[in-house]
Amino acid sequence: MKKLFYTSLFIITSFFNGISQNNNLGLRLEFFTYNLEKIRDYDSYSSEFEFSYLPGFYVFYSHQINERISLIIKPGFFFSGDGKFNGFDIGGFFRSNFKLNSFYLTCGLNYIGLNVSGGNTPELESNPYFLSLGVGYNINNHINIDFGYYHNLNKRIGTSYLDLNSENQQEKPLNLHNMIKLSVEFSL
Repeated sequence: MKKLFYTSLFIITSFFNGISQNNNLGLRLEFFTYNLEKIRDYDSYSSEFEFSYLPGFYVFYSHQINERISLIIKPGFFFSGDGKFNGFDIGGFFRSNFKLNSFYLTCGLNYIGLNVSGGNTPELESNPYFLSLGVGYNINNHINIDFGYYHNLNKRIGTSYLDLNSENQQEKPLNLHNMIKLSVEFSL
């Protein structure tokens, strides 16, 4: 317990030791769509993209390792458009800047802790881990936009149910295949 306390204290102290030239803190908005495969009606199993009408809200911390590569940590919350899939999201990413222009590449791992609600609520069995790859553009020193593809490493996240009548219920796997995100980042 003491080791955990001292490790946490060290990380927090290092984090709040002041934003230097190599560190950056900011806010991020992410609009996303996700490919969800679930049961629709009797003998119908469909995969379709569902859109989020509300952005996810994130705080990010970036540490510049050298003049081209940065390490980014971004925790936040997201809300799906239909209100059925909401949750906590945390990711660790590497950002590589191109030498001569304002474009950059990102890659990383992302974990999502899902909460599910609504009619015919699916039963969650696991939370997804995503491998991501993206490209972005530095508009100026304080604003970036990027586009990312997130591939789910454990596609099956639960079971979806369809109540046909009081005696007959059908169930199928609930699969979350991937996500696509469009993000706007504001640095402090």
